[in-house]
Amino acid sequence: MKHLTLKERYQISAFIEAGLKKTEIAKKIGKNKSSISRELKRNKSPSGYDPEKANNKAEKRKKESHKNKKFNKEMKMKIEEKIKENWSPEQIKGYCKKHKIDMVSHTRIYAYIEEDKTIGGKLYKYLRHAKKKRKKYGTEEHRGQIKDRRSIEQRPAIVDQKIRVGAILLLLLKEKQKLRLLKK
Repeated sequence: MKHLTLKERYQISAFIEAGLKKTEIAKKIGKNKSSISRELKRNKSPSGYDPEKANNKAEKRKKESHKNKKFNKEMKMKIEEKIKENWSPEQIKGYCKKHKIDMVSHTRIYAYIEEDKTIGGKLYKYLRHAKKKRKKYGTEEHRGQIKDRRSIEQRPAIVDQKIRVGAILLLLLKEKQKLRLLKK
């Protein structure tokens, strides 16, 4: 997604003053109509659309975006404190969101714990479940193959008749009927 530039915002302003509709403005500057609509909704002031103010508002929103949060010392301290209380990264993020405390995503918290582990830290030990390494059985060329398997052509002829499962079901049905007769 490419954001609007200051130049494009000036163009939008000029086209608005010229009386063009959002659809026409979008075609002229090569953007989607919804982008123009969203731009005007977010950045229009009571006095009208000012491209400089609109650009400043957009830049401010961009800086305050959760994607641009810096992973600072306070966050690390809060994470370490809560992890040592056996909180999960999801709980830490949820708590911080509820109490309006700046915090990175739970995924980033897991990454921080993993980084700590690689440098000899012990935070990973406080997690409720450690990441398990999967054990691989057999050699690489034989992995995933059934030992002593037989071809389907070697199956017994009775299987082709398809009566075995049906025969068991018939016996069960007969038993069920006998039970009903006994209850009467």
